[in-house]
Amino acid sequence: ITKKEALLWTDGRYFNQAENQLKNTDIQLMRQNEPDVPEPGEFCAQNKNLYKIGIDPTTCTLNFAEEFRRQISSTSSKPITLIATEGNLIDIVWSKQRPTRPCNEIIPQPIEFTGASVEMKLIRLRAWLDEKKIQGIVLNTLDQIAWLTNLRGSDIECNPVFFSYAVVTIHRAVLFAGGTDVNNIRTESSSLDKHLGQHWEIFPYISFGPKAVSSICLSSNSRTSSLIIALERSTATMAMSLGLEEVGIDLRLIDVSPIEYMKAIKNQTEIQGLRQAQIRDAAVLCTFFAWLEEEIMNKKQNISEAQAADKITKLRSLFIEQYRGDSFPTISSSGANAAIIHYQPTHENCSMISSNNIYLCDTGAQYIDGTTDITRTIYIGGGEEGENNVHPSVDALLCYTLVLMGHIDLARINFPDGISGLQLDAIARAPLWTQGFDFNHGTGHGMGAYLNVHEGPMGIGGGALPASKLSNAAKLRYLSDIHSGYYLSNEPGIYIDNKFGFRLESDLLVIDCPHSLRGKTLGATRRKFLSFEYLTLVPFCRNLIDPSLLAPYHRTWLNSFHSKVDKIINAFLSDPLCPLPNKQATMTWLANACAPI
Repeated sequence: ITKKEALLWTDGRYFNQAENQLKNTDIQLMRQNEPDVPEPGEFCAQNKNLYKIGIDPTTCTLNFAEEFRRQISSTSSKPITLIATEGNLIDIVWSKQRPTRPCNEIIPQPIEFTGASVEMKLIRLRAWLDEKKIQGIVLNTLDQIAWLTNLRGSDIECNPVFFSYAVVTIHRAVLFAGGTDVNNIRTESSSLDKHLGQHWEIFPYISFGPKAVSSICLSSNSRTSSLIIALERSTATMAMSLGLEEVGIDLRLIDVSPIEYMKAIKNQTEIQGLRQAQIRDAAVLCTFFAWLEEEIMNKKQNISEAQAADKITKLRSLFIEQYRGDSFPTISSSGANAAIIHYQPTHENCSMISSNNIYLCDTGAQYIDGTTDITRTIYIGGGEEGENNVHPSVDALLCYTLVLMGHIDLARINFPDGISGLQLDAIARAPLWTQGFDFNHGTGHGMGAYLNVHEGPMGIGGGALPASKLSNAAKLRYLSDIHSGYYLSNEPGIYIDNKFGFRLESDLLVIDCPHSLRGKTLGATRRKFLSFEYLTLVPFCRNLIDPSLLAPYHRTWLNSFHSKVDKIINAFLSDPLCPLPNKQATMTWLANACAPI
């Protein structure tokens, strides 16, 4: 914001949405990474009247500040100073209307779901500290802290985490959480004190600060030399860095916390939980799609996008012992709304889901044994010829089938251990590129095990941007090695503004390649090869597939996958303990959806 202009930068995921929401405002949309659109730092450098720029050090990460300075220096030689503001200007405007910070109950996650004790995780982290000759590490990433402590919360909607900081040294581990009184935390649950007692100390959340960190580190450091404390560059704020330096701490800035790598590799207990969560959620979505088709096509009911999203949540909530909430607000989008990548309907403002139209549903769940993130795009109609039955357009068939081909190509690939997501990204985009299509988001993101639906350190993507536009943060994510045990999504798409959108997303587990590969047999390489285990068991939409575009291997993969879906989900629904309604109707829908192509 300058004296004369207000500008908002956002990436391709939000172009459509931002354009709609910024109508009739004085805020100019800057389409990030598009040709001839300067980055924020480049804009400031090009503006001859900008020499001093205010920045909130409590919300800006070290990565952001470094990237901003790089953009300035690469564009202009004029001196521009970043000035740390005292207080956030938005907070002043927000004033008393700002909601209070949640401070909900913190709950131990049993070892039967984590597969590793708090003690073992601390041993691994301290081994890293010892190896790097670092006295301690400061943590402010909530899912890292939740993983390290085997605790879960509900302070952030859809994410089972709690507001916290943590400091770990060779001899001490301190958790800053809860409100002003640490006793409130310990009395919330008798099991919490037992869970953390001998391994962690608990301080009030509001007592975290540079002086507290210094005191903890000094008390566990017998050396007279300066303290070296690790700080994650991508999540630590400028204020945290400056504050720690002011109290005499020597910072070792690291690109990625070691916990991010430890957390990413799921152990066998977590993997088994993810498999069970995927089967459960697939059964929910098959029940939902069978219901939706029946309501709209046969009963001629009016179902809104918001009502459809509510139905999914209601079905999940039938699993009382396992369900903990959705992993993000469901993207329930019909027709042209499906082109808005992160569209979110409300009961006050949404469209009806009509027959003979595209419907995109991107939804996920938090179960105590795993996290899911699934997208299917369907076309309700297009079956038997009838008076009110219209088949999808040629363009719709082309776009959906290309997305499906890219999705299958990525899902079935074998690849060398340690390859990056940037290298895998082109595999999913190749069928789209051959026809001149692309999509403005990543192809895949890391996922937690009953933790955040988005996690690092890796991702599959980068192909939507010119190489020169990749930020340092994107390079870290998309150039990170991929290893066995990683859990990630596969979600290519095509979006045509004001017309339709297609996305197909399933969740994959990276495993050691189970097949005998000819190149390995002949000695062409000594590298270990990996594959994906395809966990999501929801069928694809037959009405939107153009079989003439599929290669024989696409057809073989698809028929084999659908046969597996039909068998596993039918068995799940047949269990008398399964609480889902209308099981026979869902099984009939499954039989049609999974028929060979």
